[in-house]
Amino acid sequence: MKKLSFLLLGMLIPLLCANCKGTSTSNVEETDNLLHVNAPTVQKFVAVSVDDAPIYKEPDTSSPTRVWWIEDIESDMADRLYEWSDVPVKSGYVSYPENAYAGMAFAVLGEEGDFYKVGLLGLYSDQEYGYILKSSASEVSTEPLTAEWFKQWFEEAEGEMGLNVTRVVEEGKYKGLVLTSGGDELDGPNLQVGVMMDGYVGYPCNYTLSCELNQEEKELKIDDTTGFVRLIFPESMGCMDADGFLMKLDPNKLSEEQIGMIVDYVKKQAPDLVRYDYKFPMLEGFARSFYFKNK
Repeated sequence: MKKLSFLLLGMLIPLLCANCKGTSTSNVEETDNLLHVNAPTVQKFVAVSVDDAPIYKEPDTSSPTRVWWIEDIESDMADRLYEWSDVPVKSGYVSYPENAYAGMAFAVLGEEGDFYKVGLLGLYSDQEYGYILKSSASEVSTEPLTAEWFKQWFEEAEGEMGLNVTRVVEEGKYKGLVLTSGGDELDGPNLQVGVMMDGYVGYPCNYTLSCELNQEEKELKIDDTTGFVRLIFPESMGCMDADGFLMKLDPNKLSEEQIGMIVDYVKKQAPDLVRYDYKFPMLEGFARSFYFKNK
């Protein structure tokens, strides 16, 4: 069984059902906030109740199903693609079924007969939607994500999952901004910039800054001179993860001026793909992430 994606496991990864927007199946609804992130229009959320539930291309059990291709090499960096089973496998790749597993949550975009139309977009998938049988899933409710919940989660998770610090700005010019320090030993530390919405969080996927510790620096600065954007931070603004291997930027040590510098920089590029994080108290891991285009 595939491992469930947990919120804040590396990066914070999930609307009250009362806030879902009727029966519209458009991807997003216009809204106004600090980062100009639109609200996704979702009918409801469902969780799969069986293992190996096929994801269909059309609302028909005889239609092609979702598969994933992986580059046929021995490497942790092998390329991975999502496709439909009717597409010929690319040379140098191996194809495997990409079925849903018990506990996997989906955002429902519509219903057609015995099928839910569910969102499939992701960092590595440009498939916008697919279909799952209603008989293989059931509706699940959400609870609001709040600044208080983030604090409590961190206190309970520290030591088990490493130090992944989230700060929700609760007052001032940048009220509602969410700053999440994540990363790992392979890719290094990063800072993801998001915004509190109506009981959930929106993280524009292009608003993630790679971070780099520089013990000679005294101040925080953004370096984009090499074409690879880095947020350089001094040791005084860092925090060590629970394993003691990775120094990350501590967002709680950012001043309002430094937050403004980061916001001004990331807003130069309009958000495209956005990850929305919701809290599901009845599901293992409590929270899930869903991706939509910020149209």
